[in-house]
Amino acid sequence: MRTVRVKRGAAPRLVIAALVVGHLGCRRSTTAPAGEEAQGDSVTAVPSGVSPPAVASGKPEPASPPAVASGKLEPASPPPFDVDAWLAARGLTWQPDKSCWSSVPVAGAPLLNACTCNRALQMPDEPREVLVCTVGRDQPVSAAFPFIEHTVLYVAHGRGLRPVLDIRTAASIEECPPNVSGCRAEIAPVVDGDAIRFADAPRPSGVIAPTCADAIASVEGDMRKLPEAKRGPLRQVLAGYRQICGARGRYHWRKGAFRRTP
Repeated sequence: MRTVRVKRGAAPRLVIAALVVGHLGCRRSTTAPAGEEAQGDSVTAVPSGVSPPAVASGKPEPASPPAVASGKLEPASPPPFDVDAWLAARGLTWQPDKSCWSSVPVAGAPLLNACTCNRALQMPDEPREVLVCTVGRDQPVSAAFPFIEHTVLYVAHGRGLRPVLDIRTAASIEECPPNVSGCRAEIAPVVDGDAIRFADAPRPSGVIAPTCADAIASVEGDMRKLPEAKRGPLRQVLAGYRQICGARGRYHWRKGAFRRTP
């Protein structure tokens, strides 16, 4: 259940991206992300202590001594979240709604779930469990971003699911280098007592990535370096970042939904 991104209006967007990336893309992080190699697929090693095949003389070589374990053992990574198993364990099924479902443009085509659901939050009180999903929404051709990501929160409702919050939580400049401050703004939900709090999204260990404050300050700084007539694309980026970062804060369960609290 992954969102399919559809490229539309590539030429106008490339104009915006070229202007924006021309000022943001040149500033790469001076610290290379550490441990990226550990994020890839695991490699199966030949077990130690296994004898190699016999040589041409017919005499087998002695077995190699077993390797001595060294260093600390890394904890095993948790298995990826399986939303189908999560739903089945609770006797729930997806039901069409405007937050995560969309129909393909073919007459009579079934509704498709466009969300990617990556975890469930455990609450101390009602509603107890909250399913966290993400969906990308395609933006108009003139928008600063090709698409903006929404976080949609679901709770069980009868034998189905009901959306209880849908907000913009991430946006990226197309073709922008990774970890450049002005390239992306992103927030994510965490449990905070009896509420859900949206804060700067966590990053993998060892990866230097910008916060909301970094992203906004970077774009504001680049705007000051440009003449007034060329600030339009960056103004659009800044408005998008401020909307996303402005959604940070605590959301309490009130009257069957999560609502922003001061």
